[in-house]
Amino acid sequence: MLKLLVGLAGAVGIAAAAAILLAGGTLYWTSVSSIDSQGFLNSRPGHVSVETHAVVSGSADINISAELPTRLGHLGTLRVQARSLGAAEEIFLGIADPGEIDGYLAGSSYAVLEAIEFDPWEVDYELHPGQTAPRLPTLETFWEAAAYGPGTQSLTWELEDGVYALAVMNADASPGIHAELVIGGRVPLAQPAGLALFVGGSVLLTLGTTILLVALAL
Repeated sequence: MLKLLVGLAGAVGIAAAAAILLAGGTLYWTSVSSIDSQGFLNSRPGHVSVETHAVVSGSADINISAELPTRLGHLGTLRVQARSLGAAEEIFLGIADPGEIDGYLAGSSYAVLEAIEFDPWEVDYELHPGQTAPRLPTLETFWEAAAYGPGTQSLTWELEDGVYALAVMNADASPGIHAELVIGGRVPLAQPAGLALFVGGSVLLTLGTTILLVALAL
């Protein structure tokens, strides 16, 4: 019975080690092989195309614990890149409190992103009709972060506590949003976390193998 129990413990340790090694190796490999020169893991380019004044993402409730090791680097950074594919020459990207965006777009037509798939790219919208044109988004001061202009624009934002949404518009506030988007994220702790999992899995594998050998020797 003792031999069976020790052998079972060793086998369980080896199985757990294999799972941890796989997770750590995958995380580490992704963090070093699938990111761009600025450290971002990016989606494939995708298109949004609606005849409204704006496209707004769903609300994101971000809660970053003060107990996390932020001194090791920012916990996460969002980057959205966009370029206009329509008649409007300049694109606008802005992140703000959803209530501020709703108030700004009150009376104007806009589309809310209900769901988004990245591979392949596919989006579902909820359309909100409206009759009036909003003010130029570049004149508003409630944006937490914004980017606008001709060509490809890049909005980079370090995650903060709060509730936020992303708005995509033509910089002249005209209707008809036809744009190509690339959404990326950077998590500096991903590489050391993957390495830590890999090392921990290796130690557990050694321990499990040792226990199994002891069981065989009993």
